[in-house]
Amino acid sequence: LNISPFTFNSNTYSCKEAAFNADGTELYFSSDMPGGSGGFDIWKCQWNNGKWSKPENLGKLLNSPVNESSPFITQENKHPVLFYASDRDGGFGGFDIYRSTFNSAAWQGIELQPAPINSVANENSYIYDPETRAGYVSSDRQGNTDIYRIRPLDLKLILSVRDSASKEVLE
Repeated sequence: LNISPFTFNSNTYSCKEAAFNADGTELYFSSDMPGGSGGFDIWKCQWNNGKWSKPENLGKLLNSPVNESSPFITQENKHPVLFYASDRDGGFGGFDIYRSTFNSAAWQGIELQPAPINSVANENSYIYDPETRAGYVSSDRQGNTDIYRIRPLDLKLILSVRDSASKEVLE
């Protein structure tokens, strides 16, 4: 095996939790390098001409003054979707999973993911497969950090509306 350090590793900050986009041309990772919003932020490098570009901070909408980590990138309807963990205010408690979509040149719509993806415990890593619509989250909700599989329910709701006076079904 040929192993070498990432170009932007440093003795003064950490780079961790790397994830590639679908074609391997972008590397997303968490770092507390200078130039961020505070704590650990999500950064991105582009693979160009056989080397990684200078890290680009994904911005203050996505990154907060506390910690963002564990990026995971996927594609939905031709748009990149980023899942990541953050311990920002407004979540369920501890680290929670957030989602953002890249549209037209910017990350938009930072969304706190609902339960059961998040809980009052720490959720610190999430991956999702849009084809199977299944996700996996790491959480310490039972004391130890474990992996949980999340699949949508196949729920079918059938309604009938009746006239309140005649009790006949309305079309």
